[in-house]
Amino acid sequence: MRMGLVVGAVVMAVGMSACGSASSSLALPSTSLTKASTTTTTPCFIVGTCSAPPYPTGVFPAQGQPPLDYGVIATTDWYGTVNGTRVVVWAGNQPAVQLVTGGMGNPNTGVILELFSDAANTSKSVTIPGTGALQIESASGNVLKISDKSGAVYYFDVDAGALTN
Repeated sequence: MRMGLVVGAVVMAVGMSACGSASSSLALPSTSLTKASTTTTTPCFIVGTCSAPPYPTGVFPAQGQPPLDYGVIATTDWYGTVNGTRVVVWAGNQPAVQLVTGGMGNPNTGVILELFSDAANTSKSVTIPGTGALQIESASGNVLKISDKSGAVYYFDVDAGALTN
């Protein structure tokens, strides 16, 4: 006589997210598969969805480079929000050759690039000739302390998109 495989199954659409956790506490029961004398238990799935991971804020070593058409080689990044809109500010310098336009850049020119994640991808750029690569040292609210390789210090107001005293 052949032994059959007995399976209790529940068919349900389970909403899971790539972040690996869920916000709902409703769980499906474990399913036991029985064949002869062996029992295997499969893990439960949690029904629900989870929110996106929190938006990072603060100063970081360059996590990535801005799009090539902005002409910046970034050394540091700042992530934050302005009026509810996510903003990233990169500090660095111009590349020797602007890859998108084919024009010449000047690595001795420091660049601060601010990019908003709004519908228009609004951006603002400030250049400081003769400084070389700029680096974001710290942030106090939405004012960034930026230095150049000679040790000169600049303050960038993220809300205004400009250097300040």
